Amino acid sequence: MKRLLLAATLGLTTLSANATCPVALSGKYSGSGQYTEQAFINNVSVISYIEYHIISVIFSGNTMTVVKEYYAATGTGTPAVQEAVGVSPFTFDKNTCMGQMGSNTDPMYYTVSDSGNTIKVIHGKAPKSQYLYAEAWELNKQWVRYIC
Repeated sequence: MKRLLLAATLGLTTLSANATCPVALSGKYSGSGQYTEQAFINNVSVISYIEYHIISVIFSGNTMTVVKEYYAATGTGTPAVQEAVGVSPFTFDKNTCMGQMGSNTDPMYYTVSDSGNTIKVIHGKAPKSQYLYAEAWELNKQWVRYIC
């Protein structure tokens, strides 16, 4: 029994130790993110607004296509709603497992981990925005299961 447990432990360790950066980023991902705004009230910094998002995207070539996105926000007084979808360019560097989404004037940066299965995204205040905000996202690769 001890040998079986040792073999299973070594097998799992080997699988996670061999995680590599993918050559290219492609496929369907889904996940969630949060957008948070800051305001100053009586010279005190406070969180003034938060949005929670769930999203489904497809990476193909050098574009990311948003398939579906829903969000709920503080202060709206409404149920969760569907967000407008679209296409965005992205770059990916297989040497650093990092990349950029969107334009150079207002980029979102991301890192890829777990052999391409997880993407974490950060975005800061847009250059000309009047609001102080930041957002963070985590996306997980969706695999197609074939049943024979």
